[in-house]
Amino acid sequence: TPAAVNSFLLAGCGVTGGTVTSVTAGSGLAVTPNASGGSITTSGTIGIAVGGVNSSRLADGSVSQSKILDGSVSQIKLNEASQPSAAGQLLSTTGPNPGGQLTWVNPPALSCTSGTADSATLTAGTQGCANATCAAGYSVTGGGITSLSVAGGSLYEHAQYTNAVVGGNWRVCIIVGASGGTLNFTVNARCCKVD
Repeated sequence: TPAAVNSFLLAGCGVTGGTVTSVTAGSGLAVTPNASGGSITTSGTIGIAVGGVNSSRLADGSVSQSKILDGSVSQIKLNEASQPSAAGQLLSTTGPNPGGQLTWVNPPALSCTSGTADSATLTAGTQGCANATCAAGYSVTGGGITSLSVAGGSLYEHAQYTNAVVGGNWRVCIIVGASGGTLNFTVNARCCKVD
């Protein structure tokens, strides 16, 4: 009947399936068992090629912190070819995360000066300390004895037991032996601040 013929034609003339003769992998894809960008003519698998995902295939903001394996991104990988680092530079962000970008910047400049020296006089059988201080806004970065003299005794009768930062000052403490005579010493500090 005309209705049966029409139905037959609309159904594809009785054809229930077709034959695919070849499937070719596009850019960034690879087929198995063929090489990257090859074709499947019988059977095989299509997957992402090694190195097939590059920055142009990633949507902005698509890689979140949770998607990056801990320890997988080294400092050198954070550098972009357009922004090579120079010796002594620091990696910094240009804005608040996640909108900011990483960039190389010069480290902050330091202003350094000598602190306020302190002296002490110790007699035989005693001990004591001298504390060099820094002005407000400066931090102690080093220090030590700048002068030392002994009267009426031997230098070998003295023992230094502190030479370090203590309470924000540079402190040196010495104990004088029973035959050490009189010891005079002066301590100073190196003080620096970020400009």
